[in-house]
Amino acid sequence: MKLLALCGSLRAASLNKATLQAMAELAGPGVEFRHAIDLGELPLFNPDADIHAHASVTQLLTQIMDADALVIASPEYAHGVSGVMKNALDWMVGTEALVNKPVAVINISPRAHLAHAALYETLSVMSSRVIDEACITLPVMGHSRNAADIVATRSLRRALQAVLEAISTAVATPAPAFTPAPSLSRPFLFEASVPVFSRYLNQLSTLIQIAEAHAQRHALAEAEILQARLSPDMLPLALQIEIAANFVKRACAPLAGLDIPGYESRCESFAELQQHIETTRIFIATLSPEQMATAASRTHESKAGEALVTLKGTEFLTQYALPNFFFHLTTAYAILRHIGIAVGKADFDGFHQYPRPQTSGQ
Repeated sequence: MKLLALCGSLRAASLNKATLQAMAELAGPGVEFRHAIDLGELPLFNPDADIHAHASVTQLLTQIMDADALVIASPEYAHGVSGVMKNALDWMVGTEALVNKPVAVINISPRAHLAHAALYETLSVMSSRVIDEACITLPVMGHSRNAADIVATRSLRRALQAVLEAISTAVATPAPAFTPAPSLSRPFLFEASVPVFSRYLNQLSTLIQIAEAHAQRHALAEAEILQARLSPDMLPLALQIEIAANFVKRACAPLAGLDIPGYESRCESFAELQQHIETTRIFIATLSPEQMATAASRTHESKAGEALVTLKGTEFLTQYALPNFFFHLTTAYAILRHIGIAVGKADFDGFHQYPRPQTSGQ
């Protein structure tokens, strides 16, 4: 299998480049792993120019045509795909280089989901075969400095090996019949909602587990923790958790064109809160990108206290629903810290690794 790697960063010490180098080291004997030309050598895209008039563009075209599959690692700049990567793809638009070509996209920063979604969209529009199982986000930033670090980190190594296996499977599978590329709202509104909510519902569940273990160790009544507040005029922990989960439904159901599922009654135990979160996770797991295909063009309404919010799909998710979800999630986290429970950023996002904070002795 001939695998071509494209890096969207020109930095000498690029972690995107290091990730691709790590993949090259992990590739088995049956994989011919090559790195594409430095994308910085390409001239600025000009639709009036002859693609064959530029040696670097012709070289990249030849490399892509000769490859069985591509793997792309590219950073996010100003919430978008890096200029060199977009420029390279623009040169390929008028060719058939990417038509039905299996492509994997590696995102090395959980914060770079906007560029990741935009790159997925561009590749889909160009009719490439984007391999969902090989499009992953790896927490490389902050944990690794070079390819050797990445290979030495068990979780990263296994994830990249899984990507290589998914690419190999895709190459061995006949290309499906051509289907129209999804609309812009498909990857963005789905990818920026369902996977994000799913991940952080899991983290919210983790926080509840830690709180329950704390209560058991210190022989505390569940209500003592669940009714804790940051301030007398703020809602207690249990309601903060419930509302966070409810915002997931209030966001995803309208975007998918569905009625918002009914909210459960007030939770009075850790077990009931866990069930509330699990019910929410099950609901969003049934949603598909196709259901959100027209969400960006539709208007959505929601009660915000005593106000009625009316926004188009993208603003509804990014400016209203997501911030409110994270407000209540963060407040729940802050309450736990406030009452002396040992939680940290690693428990909040699942990416960071720090020594566990100490309790205050409560």
